[in-house]
Amino acid sequence: RNLADIKSGYSSLQSLSQSLQTSSPNKSLYVIWPYKANEFLSKNLDGRRILNDDKWGGFMVLYDPGQKLFYWGAMDNFIVDGKSFAYEYLDLIQAQPGFEQKLQKYRIDAVFLPPNYPLVLS
Repeated sequence: RNLADIKSGYSSLQSLSQSLQTSSPNKSLYVIWPYKANEFLSKNLDGRRILNDDKWGGFMVLYDPGQKLFYWGAMDNFIVDGKSFAYEYLDLIQAQPGFEQKLQKYRIDAVFLPPNYPLVLS
């Protein structure tokens, strides 16, 4: 059964997203990457800078390598002002003081985050 699930899930990114949404044991811990929403972004926000969920970045790169993502897995190795870029990301998604200036600094055009994140709620 596991092999059948894996084969089905990896036959396409859309199948993978659906498979994760229905059978992922961790789906209660985080919002699974929404394929259809990413499809909309790719078609309608071509060339725009997207502040995305870190867990979705890898899927987004696979879906459309040309998307301008703010954050994806390897970026926690980037250093900004002597600390990991992950802190910039966390300050933004947690809507820490000064987040508006950071949105401007990084010229963020769109936010693609789960609805319960502080930045989305602010």
